[in-house]
Amino acid sequence: MISSSNPNRNINIDTVKAQITKSWEITSQFGLEWGIEKFLLPVIKLHEKRTHPPWGDCHFPGLIVKLEDLITENGKRTNNLFTKIENAGGLHDYLDFSGKIVLSSIMPDKAIAGLPLEKHAEIINSLVPDYHITPDGETYLNEKALSDYEIKRMLKWTNYLIINCPEVTPIGLVKGSCLSQIDDHIDGLSDEGIELFAFHAGDYLFRSNNKSLQKAKLFYSEIRKKVPWLMVYGVGSDKYFRIFFDANCYATQSHFIQAFHGQEIDESGVTFDSNLESRDLIIKNLRSFEALMIGYKFNQLKGREGLSSEYYVQGVTYEMKYSVGGK
Repeated sequence: MISSSNPNRNINIDTVKAQITKSWEITSQFGLEWGIEKFLLPVIKLHEKRTHPPWGDCHFPGLIVKLEDLITENGKRTNNLFTKIENAGGLHDYLDFSGKIVLSSIMPDKAIAGLPLEKHAEIINSLVPDYHITPDGETYLNEKALSDYEIKRMLKWTNYLIINCPEVTPIGLVKGSCLSQIDDHIDGLSDEGIELFAFHAGDYLFRSNNKSLQKAKLFYSEIRKKVPWLMVYGVGSDKYFRIFFDANCYATQSHFIQAFHGQEIDESGVTFDSNLESRDLIIKNLRSFEALMIGYKFNQLKGREGLSSEYYVQGVTYEMKYSVGGK
């Protein structure tokens, strides 16, 4: 094990990469909660095979599939893709993927309102992911009464899924329009025995204004203080990795969204126009995210600020270009 007691110690980036890759392999085998080193879970689009694994020489302990890809737009019924995956034997067999698979409940309000609870349980049990994110709900900052009603409903549905889907580990999605609701939701999920939690930061960041960002940071900070393990969902840039620096893992779809718009992400997190085909871009973008994760650990072991210091993040990226999947 590499020690960080001496910040001037000559630490080789390839050794750090090997250490972190080994940790990710253990996480992939034994479970997300075994992740000693922080990691990234790529979100895929089930109907877009360009987003599916394998991703070349990239190492990720798992991936995320979206429940909304398996149902009709109004959420009332499963679609043909669900049937195809069910007939293949479930998500692992369909994707030919041995890492951990998380089924995400995060989806548009129309689908949330339309999806029957029994159908939600059927999807989980039929497709056998390793984890499922507990039910999403319609919570809005200026609608406290609606949000309160939705949190009560989400907790009731979570209880049903835990009872009826005992083989799949729940990850508690924390929602709320204010800190008191955030606290109540955490307490309710914890009372169900949940130990893994998720915060959908993307709910706030897509608005691209400072007020929403500050609210996301406030809610995140409150959740982080109260839970032992936390996924931040919907972040995919060096900026937001550093803002939510003490998360256990990040869930992102930026790798394929940027690729579909012809954008390449380099190992310092900067995007630029690219002539690569979308599939190649997806792999390149994931490789850059992998390099960022390794770079943060490298900074930590060197006694630098890592995630909190853009100077050092970009400095280590310069060093990494010659040893970790760089150009």
